[in-house]
Amino acid sequence: MHKLNRRWVAATVALVAGVATLAVAGTATADPPIVGSTIVFKNGGSSQPDTNPCTGTPAIDNNLAGRGTVHLTEFADGTTHVSMSFHTDFFIDTIDPAEVDYSGHETDTFAFEGTNGAASTAVTFTPVLTGTDGTHLVAHEVGHFTVTANGEVTVSFDRFSGFKGCA
Repeated sequence: MHKLNRRWVAATVALVAGVATLAVAGTATADPPIVGSTIVFKNGGSSQPDTNPCTGTPAIDNNLAGRGTVHLTEFADGTTHVSMSFHTDFFIDTIDPAEVDYSGHETDTFAFEGTNGAASTAVTFTPVLTGTDGTHLVAHEVGHFTVTANGEVTVSFDRFSGFKGCA
């Protein structure tokens, strides 16, 4: 799904920005957060090109409703914590009327933590779909990477289980 690539790009940009911020941070203190915010949002009504998750043939992904929460906490020493959670309801309309259409939801999470130039990021993506033929599809992706203060990547993986339930 195309959404996944956009999320990884967003996560990478967030990590690079976070690492840059953390690289100039001073030593740790026990001060309370200087920035703490939570953003809650809802949206819907968009569509984009996509593919049938089982056959790969062209489809249109209609985003019916989306909602999410973003938490940001920054400390005086430069330590940053960011967590995001998104839930989207959608309908995949396969362009070929002979093929199966799918409706369902996905849940995505993103977490970033860093201090003094070191950072860690984790991302998950879990779509759950039901086809017009009664099929039930589930996939899961998890990714993680950790960067030390000297820029060394010590952990890096991205595992996608693929859609289970395709005939």
